[in-house]
Amino acid sequence: MKMKQEKYRNTNIEQVSVCIRIVDKHLNIAEHFLEFFVTPFTDAETLLNLVMNTLNRFDINISKCRGQCYDGAANVSGHISGLQKQIIDIESRATFVYCTAHTLSLVVQNAMQNIDKIRDFLSTLRSLIAFVKDSPKRQAIFNSFQAEQMFKILKRASIEYTERRLLFKLYQKETAVIRFGETEEEARIRKGVMQGCNLSPSIFNAYIQEAINIREKIQLGIKINDRKIDMLRFADDIAVIAKNEEELQRMLRCMEETLLNELSMKINAQKTKVLVCSRNNNITTRIHLQNNQEIKQVEEFAYLGSIISKDGRSKKEIVKRICQAKLAFNKKRGLFTSKSTSVRTRINLLMTNVWSIMLYGSETWTIAKAERRRIKAFEMRCFRRMLKISWTDMVSNEEVLERMSARRTLWSSIKKRRNEWIGHVLRHGGLLGSIIEGCEEGKNARGIPRMKYMQQIIEDQGCTSYKETKRKASNREEWRIATNQSQD
Repeated sequence: MKMKQEKYRNTNIEQVSVCIRIVDKHLNIAEHFLEFFVTPFTDAETLLNLVMNTLNRFDINISKCRGQCYDGAANVSGHISGLQKQIIDIESRATFVYCTAHTLSLVVQNAMQNIDKIRDFLSTLRSLIAFVKDSPKRQAIFNSFQAEQMFKILKRASIEYTERRLLFKLYQKETAVIRFGETEEEARIRKGVMQGCNLSPSIFNAYIQEAINIREKIQLGIKINDRKIDMLRFADDIAVIAKNEEELQRMLRCMEETLLNELSMKINAQKTKVLVCSRNNNITTRIHLQNNQEIKQVEEFAYLGSIISKDGRSKKEIVKRICQAKLAFNKKRGLFTSKSTSVRTRINLLMTNVWSIMLYGSETWTIAKAERRRIKAFEMRCFRRMLKISWTDMVSNEEVLERMSARRTLWSSIKKRRNEWIGHVLRHGGLLGSIIEGCEEGKNARGIPRMKYMQQIIEDQGCTSYKETKRKASNREEWRIATNQSQD
């Protein structure tokens, strides 16, 4: 008789499986799985009752038991009060044998951890699987395509025939058992990849890439430096970019037809939004899919955790970040205001738990004077809360900083982060470099020009022009020194 126990990964519920090995009079060996249990307790007495009830249910006499096999856990293999001792007390001929399969599994796991290539491969594999399973959207895409189309894509990707055939055999007769009460029946699976399969993340990426490549048929988008930019994509978060309503409608129609006819996928109108980013905030659009479903127009939406608003400004994103940082501070308010913790420790905790939320994406902000005042006021608000100083106490900011033995660092952190990031962009170019240096088709609007993102970088570096700033960025050491010395 064999027993195995372990925990579910995402809960603390114990699971136990019971197997029995039978040897007939001709010394033929057969092993059968009897039952699977979820038990709240794993002490020896509970496991003994579980084993005895299982044997009685299958009409197996314990007196015929000649062996028992478990892993090294004390509650089962213990020779004083473990399960094996209690069974021996009932049937003395039930010799205990340590589970060699469990030992082999531990040996193999330990050996794998000592081989760099295998360890890195398994780590990457776990990350890919978690990447898909942690997102309902990616999980839905996983379940949305057909196997036949998948193999056509693999063929176009120059995957060898033997490997494609192996995958085909895995999917050819894939079935699942559906149970309803006492009734069960097998069903053929015709859509979706195998859940939990190690190859599924790679197949998912190939399928999505095939769907995205259809933009080569359209050749639309906005033109910057003679380069068409029609899409921003991070995994399955895709933003389609068009110059006007007609181009956007054409791009979506073409995408919808290709996805439906060639890849058996559909655009979800409920999860798709339209944003018009313009100086003129009164522009409205009516974008429809083929089934006459209208895509909702919004004034802002979140992309990769940052808010993109219809006026193209960073104000709403900065206000949102300040609000989220305030919530993070209030959740740990008891710790930040505790007098039993030193001020230096509380400041370090503030920088770790609150500043990190506040500064997310700050490298890309174009910060006007009003938003700059908001950021500085938020920093002092946190310091005042930590010292339990009310605004009615009439304590100046300088005195607060003196009591904290600290200085303002939030604004200088923002400047340092954006200068480090833009220095990297200017040295390496690429798409971001083309967008920063490129000229868009069209005319300048009337009125006072808005503050440009690069203008604040030029001021931070003490330069007089973009050309001088780029020359300075080409020298990494000079740029680093200037960034560290940049003061408010």
